[in-house]
Amino acid sequence: MKPFSTFPLLHSGILVFLFLLLTTLFGRTTSQSSRNKSPELSITWSTCGYSEITVFLHQLVAKYSTISRLFSIGKSVEGRDLWVVVISDNPIERPLLRPQVKFVGNVLGNYGPSCYVLLRLITHLLKTFEYEDSMERRLVEMNEIHILPNMNPDGFMRSIAGACSGTYGRYNAAGYDLNRDFPDIFNPKEGKEMQPETLAIMNWIRENAFALSVSMMSGALVVTYPYDSVPTDTESPIHGPHLTPDDDIFKHLAMTYVKNVNDTQDQDMNMSSKMGRYCPAIKRNFGNGIVNGADWSPASGKINISSYPNN
Repeated sequence: MKPFSTFPLLHSGILVFLFLLLTTLFGRTTSQSSRNKSPELSITWSTCGYSEITVFLHQLVAKYSTISRLFSIGKSVEGRDLWVVVISDNPIERPLLRPQVKFVGNVLGNYGPSCYVLLRLITHLLKTFEYEDSMERRLVEMNEIHILPNMNPDGFMRSIAGACSGTYGRYNAAGYDLNRDFPDIFNPKEGKEMQPETLAIMNWIRENAFALSVSMMSGALVVTYPYDSVPTDTESPIHGPHLTPDDDIFKHLAMTYVKNVNDTQDQDMNMSSKMGRYCPAIKRNFGNGIVNGADWSPASGKINISSYPNN
């Protein structure tokens, strides 16, 4: 895949999508008119609890049934559904060549803020679609948006609200780290049996042609981009960044996100202070706010390493 051939397809719709996400994160709107401000959101940390999120998403999609669809891509170890909301002006049948985008939150069960942010994004997109001149409406008309707020519902039920260290709720109910469980083209694990949550994600990826995938995490304030793992069976192992053929696209997307986060914050703060450490356990500052995944924390089996080659 050549970067220059793929970039025009990504540029028009997906950079807008990232901008919408970041402005939603910080309570700002993307539309010029003040009428497009989202109504007060009745979403809290507890909304990501399994019973609460199931009721919330069913009610929300029932209210906006012409532009959204709810389905389960599979079940967790303990039998909880992995709910995905599809948002589009034609949510039942995708128009030919319309780009697909996916967001995944709470890959690790104690990453609850990512679930909260994605619930806000879903609600914001649905509520602002009615405004014909809004960026949100154009976004929904240009893309098919898939959002999975909570990939690890079993782990979330064991997590502790407000904790930014420790492993309570990190793993699934079988004790597996799901962000180390995905197939890895650089370090294949022959005969390894994947967890049901991982299998559900892989089937979802294979059944769709996602042009861009975003995994929301918690802890460090940074944007990472592929690759996240490095080959370990070569004579000259990689130390530092491990770059994809589309590295220029990924860096452009990452920096666009960071720049717009920067623009929504206090202009007197410099980038390094905004991209600082929110949790004491995070020992690294990230300079301009982006980092190659392998350069920061190389590991086999991360969700990003499966999303990129499969799409």
